[in-house]
Amino acid sequence: MIVDTRPYQVIKAPVTEKEKKERDQTTLKNKVFNMEHRIEKLQDELELLRGQLKYEPKKIETSEERILLRDIMEAVCNKYKITPEILQSVRRFAEIVRPRSLYINLCLDLTHWGCAHIARTCVNKDHTTVLYHQRQKDNRAKHWSLQSDLGLELWADYEELKMKLNKNARRKTEK
Repeated sequence: MIVDTRPYQVIKAPVTEKEKKERDQTTLKNKVFNMEHRIEKLQDELELLRGQLKYEPKKIETSEERILLRDIMEAVCNKYKITPEILQSVRRFAEIVRPRSLYINLCLDLTHWGCAHIARTCVNKDHTTVLYHQRQKDNRAKHWSLQSDLGLELWADYEELKMKLNKNARRKTEK
């Protein structure tokens, strides 16, 4: 016995132009629906990721409200009675590290500059130095510790200088 294993061929009636047009429109509608569905799904995933990262776009100040790095450097140096050269030195004495950390964190919070630029202006190092100081402040560790008097003093200085610099920036815009 011989069995024919070839697939059946379906003989279709000739398709009219109207049927062809309707089929193409249906196919197009299905593609549009699928794309819209994928876009909604991607938007939901994006919102989920933003929520996980606590995404908050950083506000970039207008040129009139901008606080300059040199203004921050000057304020920190005046507060601790040191020169910018000492602040920018490679020394690691506690009397210098605390103001340097204060400078770095004020720059991060009050300006639009990135870690690499702040590191170059402060200690001619790479961005990891800035990330380290930012992490110390965020974790309230080492000289930013709330358990020590020096840490509390540094936090008070941080808030004081931040308010002073913001006030001076507003004063410049009023002129």
